[in-house]
Amino acid sequence: MVAAQRGDREALASLIEDHLDMLYNVAGRALNGHADVDDVVQETCLRVVESLPDIREPARFSGWILAIVRRQIVEGARRRRTSTERHSSLELATELPDPGADFADATVLRLRLSGQRRQVVEAVRWLDPDDRFLLSLWWLEVADHITRTDLATALGVPPGHAAVRIKRMRDQLDLARSIVGALDAQPRCPELAAQVYIWDGRPSPVWRKRLARHVRDCAACETHKRRLVPPDALLAGIAMLPLPPSLAAISFSALVAAPVAGAAAGAAGLSIAGWLPALGISKFAAAAGAVAVAVGGGVTIAVQDSGTGSGRPAAVAPATTPPAPAPEQTAERGGAVPAPGTPPAAFAASGGYAFAYFTETPNQSGASYGLHLAVSSDGLNWRPLNQNSPVVMPTAGDRGLRDPFILRKQDGTFVVLAADLKGTDFRRTSQYLHVWDSKDLRSFTGYRRIRMHDRDTHTWAPTAFWVASRQEYAIVYSANDGKDVLLANYTKDFRSVSAAEVYFSPEFGVLDADIVADNSAYYMYYKNVDDGLLYGARSTTGAPNSWTTYTAGLRQGTAIAGPMVVKNRGGGGWRLWGDSFGPVNNDFYAWSTSDITAGRWTLLSQREFTPPLNGKQGSIVEISPAELDGLVSAWGLPESVRLKSYNFPDRYVRHAANVGRIDAFPFDPHQDQLWRLVPGLADPAGVSFESINFPGRYLRHRDFAIRLDADDRSPTFRADATFYRTPGLADPAWSSFRSYNAPDRYLRHSKFLLRIDPISAGSRATDRQDATFRIS
Repeated sequence: MVAAQRGDREALASLIEDHLDMLYNVAGRALNGHADVDDVVQETCLRVVESLPDIREPARFSGWILAIVRRQIVEGARRRRTSTERHSSLELATELPDPGADFADATVLRLRLSGQRRQVVEAVRWLDPDDRFLLSLWWLEVADHITRTDLATALGVPPGHAAVRIKRMRDQLDLARSIVGALDAQPRCPELAAQVYIWDGRPSPVWRKRLARHVRDCAACETHKRRLVPPDALLAGIAMLPLPPSLAAISFSALVAAPVAGAAAGAAGLSIAGWLPALGISKFAAAAGAVAVAVGGGVTIAVQDSGTGSGRPAAVAPATTPPAPAPEQTAERGGAVPAPGTPPAAFAASGGYAFAYFTETPNQSGASYGLHLAVSSDGLNWRPLNQNSPVVMPTAGDRGLRDPFILRKQDGTFVVLAADLKGTDFRRTSQYLHVWDSKDLRSFTGYRRIRMHDRDTHTWAPTAFWVASRQEYAIVYSANDGKDVLLANYTKDFRSVSAAEVYFSPEFGVLDADIVADNSAYYMYYKNVDDGLLYGARSTTGAPNSWTTYTAGLRQGTAIAGPMVVKNRGGGGWRLWGDSFGPVNNDFYAWSTSDITAGRWTLLSQREFTPPLNGKQGSIVEISPAELDGLVSAWGLPESVRLKSYNFPDRYVRHAANVGRIDAFPFDPHQDQLWRLVPGLADPAGVSFESINFPGRYLRHRDFAIRLDADDRSPTFRADATFYRTPGLADPAWSSFRSYNAPDRYLRHSKFLLRIDPISAGSRATDRQDATFRIS
């Protein structure tokens, strides 16, 4: 460390590299995989280099660097709270971790932990933030990575006080471990099973209090606490989790070869502007600049204040980036013009998607012409938000919308565009689009209608994209100019627009474009009105009338429209969705391709995807993990579920004339397929299916046939209406349902009617498929 203070670059690189694993594991455990973990580690490295001259006792370096981590965690939490209070109209009750980056899950899976070692890691989720940080330090101490003095230094307290705090933390850890043990028990305590049925699976202080009370008072669950092995004996044998690629890719040996920036650096000088980009720390690369901070014997850190006045890099909000520079500005800097497909930001692989849509059903009983949202982690199976009710409604024009489109703008925020049309009177003329702004899709502001043209025609199915060469957004939509064509306007702010111009008008009529950019090309998918098929076209510029069709036509059903083309998260191929409205209205189909340039699409089985209930033409946008959590927190997931048949994936379990059956979706009343999954009436460890539109009525078997009957509170009825959910007999990723009082029989369909029959793993494949369902 002394050599590093004197300006030895190699010593500085080695010092940071030696502590990087420790920093990552402490931050990861303390934040339980929050998206800020990498930022905390990188900020800590920066503070170490900046503050190296301040440490006078080299032997306390480990405690000192851990104290810096603690400050970064506290400051990050304070910034997030401030940002939420300042920028969001909906206050989050808790800090939501990135579900895909859960540190406990990662530790269990990657280190292959089992038994009480697995349980102690999973118990970390139930601790308060201060206790999680203290546990992460104590974990290092019992593994002999740091001393008690280092731990006390990190906390900023004397060693005696640190011992008291460790004792309190261990009590909370034992309580959390007893909760995890009770939840893991097979079979689970019936009272506990009933209590957690409505729990969303996310640990929280409220649920910790509820479950702790049960564990303390329940003789069966309390036994788990008596069997606990002392935690220090378990933690000592658990290795640190390896660095993720984002941090492992950082090569601090690049410090040795980094160029010197600025005369003040001198022969031994070192510039963050020179070495941070080389190390791959992109967060700070943009902030590196001209303000010099002297460190020790000539190591110079150049940091540019990005408007915060703090003398350090401004925090970069997730999933945002400034607008791309104009082409001539880029050329001056020696760089290339950004490719049209460059997204505003790269999301973590654990994010998801949001689907904007409106709703209709065959007889229109389920029609709703407001902005609906659904979310998905895989982009295939969707859960409606807000109980499938609109999250916002237009208040002008037709006071209804169709074809909503969400665009993530260059600054990372969203704009929502939609056709000004309520219902199905397609003869109506409208020259306007509905427009909202949104920072997070949880609140919608600045509602307005913008006039797109002065023609006697409609303005349907808007799509929008960034045109780097113009430094503007193009808004493209369907209209009729003697025939069906696509028109376009350009805008910088989605408030004022340029004059409308014809964008795409081949020899046939066209409708419903969706346009995306990827690498050096733009791709547009549209409907050919003349033959009713969906096609793809491409252009190198995205300019009006620059398009060439390059695919064969696609259709499912007898009529289809509304193509939506979506790049898979992480760049692994593409999906194309189409809204089929024949032979019945309201049915989505999907295709996939690994190479959008080839123009060859493969139809997906309906077993692979579940669209939003009653959803109609709209748009899909990629969202970050925090945005996905925020949407679920703000709007809530459905209280009801649907059961999709495994071998007839277009059919769902429903009741009709009080008979249980599977029918092809869509149908009316659509509520006949919605079920409230409740604890089993005869055994809360099982489940019962209560009808949404006939509350108090449940699916039950009588003479082995499934009916919908009212609960008469008799033991026989309750037993008939109770099932145990098991891994699917045909596919363990799906579900099967074993009868409570006829335990060799499973819920299945036969000639589309529901019944219970004896089925086992050795039964015919067809029988096992008939008894397999997906809960969605």
